[in-house]
Order: sequence, then structure tokens, then C-alpha cells
Amino acid sequence: MSYHRYENECFVLSSAPEKEANRTYALFSKDLGLIYAKAQGVSMPSSKLRGSLEPIAKTKVSLIKGKEVWRLVGAEESISLWQQFKNNREELFLFTRLSNLIKRMIVSEENHLGVYQILEECFEALFLKNTAEKLTALELVAVSRILHNLGYLTLKEEYKPFFNVSLKEIESEIILNKKKDLIIDINRALKESHL
Repeated sequence: MSYHRYENECFVLSSAPEKEANRTYALFSKDLGLIYAKAQGVSMPSSKLRGSLEPIAKTKVSLIKGKEVWRLVGAEESISLWQQFKNNREELFLFTRLSNLIKRMIVSEENHLGVYQILEECFEALFLKNTAEKLTALELVAVSRILHNLGYLTLKEEYKPFFNVSLKEIESEIILNKKKDLIIDINRALKESHL
């Protein structure tokens, strides 16, 4: 019996050890949405997948859908936030919080292209020179866009100016002036989601 092989661009949101050398990866895929995939022997020094599946990275993977689980069978070299920002942790923490939000809010395997594009844009924006204020603004806008895209946050008229601009070009001063209102709306959306 042959299995269909899926080639997908994805973000490695997190990983967890399983048995001796195996790991389960939370992947947010451009085409498949949020999936959990198992990789056998990935923790062994001889594994071909080892360097390509770092958490908090963007990579291209090959997957096979088994009876019950996805299996990771290949991966290309990744773009790793961990490698880029190991001495500057705020970018890592921001992306980890966004990853955790996605794992919390998306509960089934289905395409969420809009959310993927927001995460991709945020990922690219993190490679720019960012101040602490810019990172705060970036996170507020990314979280509110994700929640809006998933249908949990209503887009108010006052938020439209920074919803229609690239995350790389957001003006932190304008967003930080709305910080309190944004946080209230984000918290309300999270509470009302019951997730």
C-alpha cells in the first residue's frame, strides 16, 4: 500500500519528546493548518531530520498521513528564530506566545491561510531592528489579527488603520496609544472563546 506524501511549508511551533529518540511536533502548515506529527529517531545524532526541525522555525516538511497520526519523513533546512535570536530572547518569547495562542485557538486540522500569513508576516518582521515598543505593538496587532481572522474579535473602526498595513511597517506609537483598549478586547475575545 502506498501513501500520499504531502510537501508543506510550515512553522515548527513546538516539540515534545516521546519514547527514547522520537518526538512529536506541533506544525502550523500553510495548506493543512495545525497538525501534530511524529518523527522517529529524530533525537539520534545520525538523524537527517534533526537540524531541520528546530522549534520556533520555518521549514518545508514531507508528511505522510497514517491511520491515526501524521508522520514526518523529510524536512529541508529551516530558518530558525532560535539560532538568530539566542542572545536576544524577546523575539523568541513573542513568537512562542503567538505559537501557544495558535495551538490554543485552533483545535482541528483545517486550512487557516489567513492566520498562516499573519504568522509569516510577524516572523519576517522579527528579523528587522525592533525596539521594545515595536515588539509590544507587533504582538498586539498580530494577536488581534489572529483572533479577528478566527472570528473571535470584531474589527472596530479605530483599529482599521493598523489592520490594513504590513506588520513590518506598523507604527508603534499609534498602536501603543490604543494598547489598553486592544488588551481589553483581546482578553474579552479569549474569555468568550471558552478555549
